[in-house]
Amino acid sequence: MKLQRFPNLKLLAPAALALAGATLGIANPAIAAPQLTITPITWNVIGLDSVASQMLGGAGPDQFLEGARVCNVGDATATNVTASFVKTGGSSHISLVGASTLSIPSLPAGPTSHPPGNTGPTPSNCSDFYFNVKIARDRASYSTLANASTRQQFYISATATGLGTITTPQNRELYVEKLVSQSRNAVDSISGPSTVFVGDIVQYTVKGHTAPGGYEQLSFLPVLPGFFQLLSVSTTYSSPSGSTNNVVYADACGWENNPSSTYYHNNLTCNNPAIPSGYVGEKVGDNVTTVYTIKILSAGSGALTNIIYDFSGSSYHYNADVGTGANLFAVTAFAPSTGIDLMVQKTRVGTFANGINGQYTLNVSNAGTLSTTGTITVIDVLPASLDYVSATGSGWACNYVLANRTLTCTSSGPLAPKTNSNITLTVKPNTTGTISNTATVATANDTVASNNTSNDTTTVNAPVNLAVTKTVGLASSPGTPITSTSPNSNITYTVKVTNNSSFDVIGAKLSDIVDPAITVSTTSAPVCNPSGGSTCTLTTTGNDVSALLNLKSGGTATITITGTVASSATGTIPNTTQVAPPAGYVDQNLTDNAASADVNVNASDLTITKTHTDKFLLNQNSSFLVTVKNIGFAATSGTITVTDQLPTGLTYQSAAGAGWTCSFNATNTTVTCTTSNVITASSSANPITITVRRDSSAATINTATVSGGGDKNNTNDFGSDAIAGVSQLRLVKRITAINTTNRTGFVDGTGTTDDNATNWPSPTSTSLAGVINGGAVRSGDVVEYTIYFLSDGGADAQNVVLCDLVPLNQTLVANAYSTVAAAPGGTAGATRSIATSVNGAQVSYTDLVDGDAGGFYVVGASVPVPVGGTSPQPCPAANTSANGNGAVVVNLGTLLRANASGTPASSYGFVRFKAKVN
Repeated sequence: MKLQRFPNLKLLAPAALALAGATLGIANPAIAAPQLTITPITWNVIGLDSVASQMLGGAGPDQFLEGARVCNVGDATATNVTASFVKTGGSSHISLVGASTLSIPSLPAGPTSHPPGNTGPTPSNCSDFYFNVKIARDRASYSTLANASTRQQFYISATATGLGTITTPQNRELYVEKLVSQSRNAVDSISGPSTVFVGDIVQYTVKGHTAPGGYEQLSFLPVLPGFFQLLSVSTTYSSPSGSTNNVVYADACGWENNPSSTYYHNNLTCNNPAIPSGYVGEKVGDNVTTVYTIKILSAGSGALTNIIYDFSGSSYHYNADVGTGANLFAVTAFAPSTGIDLMVQKTRVGTFANGINGQYTLNVSNAGTLSTTGTITVIDVLPASLDYVSATGSGWACNYVLANRTLTCTSSGPLAPKTNSNITLTVKPNTTGTISNTATVATANDTVASNNTSNDTTTVNAPVNLAVTKTVGLASSPGTPITSTSPNSNITYTVKVTNNSSFDVIGAKLSDIVDPAITVSTTSAPVCNPSGGSTCTLTTTGNDVSALLNLKSGGTATITITGTVASSATGTIPNTTQVAPPAGYVDQNLTDNAASADVNVNASDLTITKTHTDKFLLNQNSSFLVTVKNIGFAATSGTITVTDQLPTGLTYQSAAGAGWTCSFNATNTTVTCTTSNVITASSSANPITITVRRDSSAATINTATVSGGGDKNNTNDFGSDAIAGVSQLRLVKRITAINTTNRTGFVDGTGTTDDNATNWPSPTSTSLAGVINGGAVRSGDVVEYTIYFLSDGGADAQNVVLCDLVPLNQTLVANAYSTVAAAPGGTAGATRSIATSVNGAQVSYTDLVDGDAGGFYVVGASVPVPVGGTSPQPCPAANTSANGNGAVVVNLGTLLRANASGTPASSYGFVRFKAKVN
């Protein structure tokens, strides 16, 4: 029996067959059923503002999302799928807001349990369940490693009709950190419908930014009103370029969430080499755009705001703009009315400032059950304090009359029930003070007049103009700027904020988080020196420096920050200071609100990468390429050592690289390579090639480590390479009948272990029924052959084509399976001589090479090369009179990977035909 080959599929030889018989004893087809998986999708770190007095006063977030992804990897739709958040002990300061159990009516079956992260959109057979957890504003709410009662143990469970309960790991916990407020993370805009209706599924787009380059850990998540349920997330990041995510949590560096691990919550970095990095460079963020898909549960009014919180250096931070300005989006949910019911909502976008363009959104919606039938008219009479700039909206024609300061916008409609249409009105305030503006909507047969008017009142201030500059120098001469320094040196940052406004600015905010490679001095603590009449209140918490500034017009404040460069510091140490205007004010020039002063450290810094281009096929040799690079600003010194402990499933063959001396320790399966060659700054050593034989189809991760050469930065000394699982087919051929006598029971073949694989359906006495040697046969006897197949490798088997030659001195029996249901696509009325069972269903194929998936190729006919295969194929090459009497060929397509005995049903089956002895 031959099997068509395709890339990455291991084909196991069938057992030797003897001609003799017995009948089919295949197990009853498996009943299709759903199968659920569950995976955590959120960070276990939540938190409160780090300054207890501010936290108790309401500063900072206190509500976070925790969730899990539930997927159906079975072969039938799951119904009444529910997920529940279960607290199991620990902190008494964490509660749930809203439901502890969420449900969906059904979840279709699909091939994969698509893990959360940056690998594209969530597939249709998966659903994300997010729960709202709230932290009590209490000093006792902060967690510590020393006291387990300060940490909330929990898990999330899932079930469906007819299924048991599965859970996320039950030793996990929520850890309440002290979050530092800072302005380097901020929300730039929130867009979406401000008017929604019960039962709607709507989307909101949040755009924000982090510090340049992003962070090791980043959560970008909404704080939702109670009538919202978050269904799914889609995020893009500008760093690394083109990066995406499908959950609210971005794990860039491989965070350890297991409390029993020695790497858990050590507040240094993501340094568990067994966990692969989620993003290139182990950081993610910069410019962030997230689309939330939301279900409206009930009527009500509230607001959406967004938390951006991160781990960087050795501390945790949140965006200071939570619940303010552009990071606050009002939403009203209505129950639908009867008939036509137009309503208008007027909302201001951001903060208005005198002389600077501002925007209103006029949202027109139909809360009724009928579509509008006539012209829709929106009128907005601008007060004298607002100058008209423009008005636009898809499907709207707008006209402004200066004489009566009236804007009129019309739309021919129709506007369908539970839909809305927006007009963007741009204006320019021409004075300061309180401004009130009203819009109205009208159309024929509107049944509700009370919601046809909407007003917005805001306070307009004069725009401010703050600017910040920054330099870095040695502490001994801070006025002389430097671009590089050495480990253990003392340096001083000098920051100057200037108020270029024509008036005094009260309450400007400065934020400067010094990189953890520098220890801010406590003996020469940060100092703020304001110019005459101005004041400065400076707060320093570790490396977090902030200031509240009251600056006279033209006034300045100069802040000096002195620190010591760590002995282990390498690379470039970045530092950025940001200044923001007081709440309610707009800075007219944002380009000078941030200033940076980076310094290079004169030290070597080794990194290591591990890659492969080989296919890593089973039982074949393949190679890794290991490259060591010095990304520091000084050359290496001394011996450099690379170690690579090979995981189970990879067997060492060789290791070599120019200038390297390599050895292998079979006891601990570790490759060790050393070199004394100098690697200059920004250059790489010659690569090392490590060749292994793959002995397992399972996916695996191989990690190499570099040390020595004067490198003291061990946070980037690991390089991992993931090897995807490969598909594998097990084939067992049996004689299942001779004439009318079935051959039953299980026979353990010699010279192969294919029939002993654990994932064959149980019992094998029926799922692998048949014999290898059925005894003597005579001319005219009919022998039934059954080829059982099982996909149980590390990946689904794709483009599978099974080909078996009819033995010499035998002839295929025509129409042997005419009573078995015909497969679609075959020629009507043609004889059906081939039977298959896959995914629990038996069908028969015609002898012809036609539109169904099976066929018989006469001697000499060439069997087509399957997708991904190469020519010549074993079956066409052997389809000659010297080797057989024609070929039975069935295209099985994709066979899912078995993950348990008989599961899923599409991972196994059989192909069957009958041949008559000549």
